[in-house]
Amino acid sequence: MKLHASLAALALSACVSAAQPAQVVNLGPSPAPPWSSLKQALAEYTQSQGIAGEVRIRIDIDDDGGAGNISANRGGGELVHCIGTSLGTLKFPVAQRGHAIEVPFGS
Repeated sequence: MKLHASLAALALSACVSAAQPAQVVNLGPSPAPPWSSLKQALAEYTQSQGIAGEVRIRIDIDDDGGAGNISANRGGGELVHCIGTSLGTLKFPVAQRGHAIEVPFGS
């Protein structure tokens, strides 16, 4: 039992330490592509779904600049799907590639 608990603790610490902190990206009033596409998708979806207040989106950007894993603190899977579809063919700037970004969005 002691070995099982030690292995579980080791696995948990590996998961926690593997999560990289996200760089916060503020979209501003008139962002350039690809940020403008993200802002438009967020505005359209939150308005159509009646989501008010701040939504925080996390995007893990692949090494090739595409959007990888996407998560949101509100809006559920539909919001994540909408964002993923909107960003499907876009490439993020070199500075963000291979990193995670967090985008606060207030509707």
